[in-house]
Amino acid sequence: YETESWAIQLRQSIFFFFSIAGYQRGEDLSTAADARLLGARQSLAIRLLEATTQLALADANIAASKLSIATATQILNVSARQMRAGEMTRRDQIRARSRLAQAKQELSASKTEKAAAVANWSAITGQSVAPTFYLPDDLSIRLHLDGSNTDALLAQAIGQNPALKAARSEVSAARHGVRQAQGDRLPTVDLVASRGFNDSESDNTIGTAFDTTRVMIQANIPLFTGGSLSAAVRQAKARLRASEATLSDIMGRAKLTL
Repeated sequence: YETESWAIQLRQSIFFFFSIAGYQRGEDLSTAADARLLGARQSLAIRLLEATTQLALADANIAASKLSIATATQILNVSARQMRAGEMTRRDQIRARSRLAQAKQELSASKTEKAAAVANWSAITGQSVAPTFYLPDDLSIRLHLDGSNTDALLAQAIGQNPALKAARSEVSAARHGVRQAQGDRLPTVDLVASRGFNDSESDNTIGTAFDTTRVMIQANIPLFTGGSLSAAVRQAKARLRASEATLSDIMGRAKLTL
């Protein structure tokens, strides 16, 4: 008895709702990630701008303190000459010395502020202080504000808020996650093509060969999953409610801030 057989089968999914909802959910998560990245870049831009402002303010305070010291020194010298000439009392001279001491104290405080600003800059950038800082255009969203309509300005600011964009995308992703979990209950449809060959010989038959080709559509329906699908749907709905609560919280804080 001799036999020879082989078979090959190809399967292609035609309808798989789980994958469709999963793709849409992935798109929303990608959009949310981009929005979070934009928000992080804007936060970094604000920190750099604040650090630069602190440096500029500290330099201005140091210059003003040095000018105050020079002025107070001149006033003290003049008061000393006037006192020797009998044109000024000792109280006036003490007052002039107090002004000079106060100016020196302000200079010391300004230098301390400058050191703190330098440390803040170095902590953010990891580099030495640059003499001039230019804010890149792509680090911030410019709002065209004219101050004429508060409601319009509020709507514009909320619409451009990266945190809100990310939260909205995450809510949409959670909705698609619910659809994805519910999609496991739906049937899947596959296109199946197969080719088979069988050649056999026995004492009663000689050269019996079968060449079979099949093309069919196959549907798979989940009948019993032990409650795993229902549990997955409940978890997806819980994540959706959590995402909606996060969006509501961010929206409320944004309105309070604005």
